[in-house]
Amino acid sequence: MLAPIIAFYLIFFIWPISTVVLRSLSPNGKLDLANLILTFGNFRQLFGDDFLLRVELRTLKLALYSTVITTALAFPTAYFISRLNRRPASILLLLILVPFWVSIVVRLFAVTSILAPNGPINQVRLALGFGEFSLLYTQAGVLVGTVMYLLPYIFLILYAGMVSFDGNPLLAARTMGASASYSFFRVYLPMVSSSLLSGALLIFILSLSFFVVPAILGGPRDQTIAVFIQQQIDIFRWGIASAMGVVLLVATAICYVGVLKTAGSFQAGGVGSVQAKGVSAELPFRWSPPMIVAALCAAVTIATLVIPVLFVFPLSIGDTGTVVFPPRGFTLKWFA
Repeated sequence: MLAPIIAFYLIFFIWPISTVVLRSLSPNGKLDLANLILTFGNFRQLFGDDFLLRVELRTLKLALYSTVITTALAFPTAYFISRLNRRPASILLLLILVPFWVSIVVRLFAVTSILAPNGPINQVRLALGFGEFSLLYTQAGVLVGTVMYLLPYIFLILYAGMVSFDGNPLLAARTMGASASYSFFRVYLPMVSSSLLSGALLIFILSLSFFVVPAILGGPRDQTIAVFIQQQIDIFRWGIASAMGVVLLVATAICYVGVLKTAGSFQAGGVGSVQAKGVSAELPFRWSPPMIVAALCAAVTIATLVIPVLFVFPLSIGDTGTVVFPPRGFTLKWFA
């Protein structure tokens, strides 16, 4: 009974990774088992070439910044929505899930119209008397697109942990005289830390190997590892591309083991239901300065996710065949 499962993993997991490793150790990147020659020349080039070092450093910075920003936005947003009653929580959760219904490629091209020199951001700046400023085809633009894409993933992980949180320990801490801030940092935060770490790890791993956002929003001087690998494969340089892929695999494994050693095994479970929220079912919702900050973060998160989707609709009725904002003319020929 185990034979089909073992065969599946051998064919679709072990063998592909093994071929990548063997190609990374081949001088010309070819997989020739009959005349196998192994060398570490490709790896020496990765860590000895200044251009490749800049690509690796740029990708690492993108992953770190994306992880920090998405966590800073998603954590207070998930906390705020987890504290709401069922009806408003359902509405806000629906808005956060809306981007999943629109293709990421379409949303990214909508983002290009937002970040373009003639986009709404620059139009507002010019109206206020500031100079023209374009984020398109820059590292900042890639960061904006990456955060926009990855925000729902870490939010869902955090929200799943928060809605299943048992509010009794928090109530016990408050009953024993603990302040709200002390209860949050010493009781609540440790109990949801596994969701926080697992979500941050997922974002970091996805950012390291992200391709579609840097390919669309990035410029020629802002290459990341994934874009570099694709370019090397296009010119049949499988050796250096495979070596870069192996480095990504090792880095991901190190991060995963490190988080496991730090936080222990992650909580199991999926996205919780807004109909049976743990903390909001036992603790009444009250407005406070931290809750106001969390609400503002939730507004920024929802705007970041929804605005590109809203831009898709006017662009779909524009008469031009390219992405232009504001759209020129009106037509339904694209739907036809």
